[in-house]
Amino acid sequence: MAIATVLMTAEEYAALPDLGRPTELVRGEIIEMNPPTPRHGQVCSNAAHILGRYAADHNAGHVVCNRAGVVTERDPDTVRGPDVWFVSYKKVPKGPLPSKYL
Repeated sequence: MAIATVLMTAEEYAALPDLGRPTELVRGEIIEMNPPTPRHGQVCSNAAHILGRYAADHNAGHVVCNRAGVVTERDPDTVRGPDVWFVSYKKVPKGPLPSKYL
């Protein structure tokens, strides 16, 4: 007998309490992630600094880090936590970012 898996949406995933460990939503299913190493964090910090400086100097967009979630796929939903990412002001206007996943 087959067991049906209920897939989670990005909105349901966002509403979960802190699970106490790094996770991402991949095609509707929660997967655990290993914590990154200090060297990984150092490289991410450098990348965020360089991108942030460029974005500010060129009034180009938002630079986001710290594994802030972004929806990369729908139906089933995938929410990834990139180390560092950029979104243009053309897509998301200047100012505070929304509290929901982009």
